[in-house]
Amino acid sequence: MTPSRHNGRAGMTLIEVLLAAALLGLGLVTLLGGLSSCLAVMRAAGEFQQAQWALSLGELAYPVTQVEEVEDLNVDGDSELVEGFTFSRAVDPKEVEDELTDDGLYIVRTRIAWGAGGEGQSEELVSYVWHKGGGSVR
Repeated sequence: MTPSRHNGRAGMTLIEVLLAAALLGLGLVTLLGGLSSCLAVMRAAGEFQQAQWALSLGELAYPVTQVEEVEDLNVDGDSELVEGFTFSRAVDPKEVEDELTDDGLYIVRTRIAWGAGGEGQSEELVSYVWHKGGGSVR
């Protein structure tokens, strides 16, 4: 009697190995892409947190309540508060035709900007202030 041979294959074929390597590579690329997105979101969140801090410092340095005239609220770009951030405030122009019908409301735009080159970002806070007559702003 002749010994029987086992016709089954042990191990994997070349195509199976290439398919497994391709799936592993695709998984790694997806994982690294997700990690990169998470890092970008964390960096943006940190920048927004610093922008909020710079905005708060600007509001403390240039308070809205301690001015006699509305024009005194205007602040040109101040970049000395926090390094890399610029604080500015502008009062929208308003035409007053009649002092008696003037409501005394003014639109104030407070802006914080950061970044350099074409990738600069900014946030703007729009608020109303009331200034009627010769009194201080409320």
